[in-house]
Amino acid sequence: MITLTISLTFIALAYWIIYLIKRSTPKTNNRYQTLFQSSPSILIEVDEKWTIIAWNSNAQSTFGWTESEAIGQPIIDLLVPLKDQAHVRDSLLKALKKGKSDSKNYNLTKGKKEIFCEWHNSRVNYE
Repeated sequence: MITLTISLTFIALAYWIIYLIKRSTPKTNNRYQTLFQSSPSILIEVDEKWTIIAWNSNAQSTFGWTESEAIGQPIIDLLVPLKDQAHVRDSLLKALKKGKSDSKNYNLTKGKKEIFCEWHNSRVNYE
């Protein structure tokens, strides 16, 4: 069993940096991509419908799907076994409403192996 812990402080800082860079010029978007992809944490960005819109290299090495395979997929359908889907939906809804949430649940790899993960979810507003 693998346990993944993502630091909430680090994510908040990383998302703040991402927010500032996304509001900047296209040239600085390269900085966003570098920070996102080189993070020592698994970072997955989803839209309001829980569709994956960004997937970093640590997500790929942990779960097995490439970025191109993951982007456009519903995160719950791709990563969460049926037994944990309601819990994960509740956690994501809480993050959407309150700004953040934490959850511990099983996730699926591309090879259908279940791994136990600890998630720290944060809502990011780009407006």
